[in-house]
Amino acid sequence: MVLPPPEVTPPTLRRQGLAHGSGRCRLRGGSEWGATMRLGFATMAAALLAAAPAEAARWQVDTARSSITVEFEQNGQPVTARFERFTAEVAFDLKDLTTSAVVVTVDLASFKTGDAQRDQMAASSELLAVASGPSARYATRSLKAVADDRYEVEAELTLKGITRPLTHHATIAIAGDRAHAQGEAVLTRTEFRVGANQFPRGDQIGLAVTVRFDLVARRQG
Repeated sequence: MVLPPPEVTPPTLRRQGLAHGSGRCRLRGGSEWGATMRLGFATMAAALLAAAPAEAARWQVDTARSSITVEFEQNGQPVTARFERFTAEVAFDLKDLTTSAVVVTVDLASFKTGDAQRDQMAASSELLAVASGPSARYATRSLKAVADDRYEVEAELTLKGITRPLTHHATIAIAGDRAHAQGEAVLTRTEFRVGANQFPRGDQIGLAVTVRFDLVARRQG
């Protein structure tokens, strides 16, 4: 009868607090090892949280004190219209513009010029097409400070199912928990198929449309 050789624990495993037996490795000093692992995971989690960008402050736009208007020419005469209904979602941080974003949704049916016949015509499928697409959406892509309270804004505008890039400047002044943003952008209406069939040349309705915004907001929280 031949006896199996005695079990020998390798020196490396003895130094690491491990013993070999029954085909498995047994951990010695488990409480110390577990504490070390927990500390390591806690340190990693803290580092990840520290690296994550802080969320920009949220601002509530006072639509009663704010305005979105458009200006264009009709038969050579300037016409100004106002959108009476819109919503805005604003996140803005002066110290970290990468976390800032603005989304404005405009109710196209609220287009008002003070002339009922003109307003009815604007809602038609040839112009704003209110029945098939009741809203326009503006969303910023980036903001860059250029001087004091002045910023260059890269955005997208979606109108009549067409989305196009838009670059414009804005002035954003902040005093305590209040903010005031103003600016304008010039659009070519036919790029959004507005009047592209009946009024393509711009002699009756001008091709250029200037959109102006004046927004008053208060910091939330």
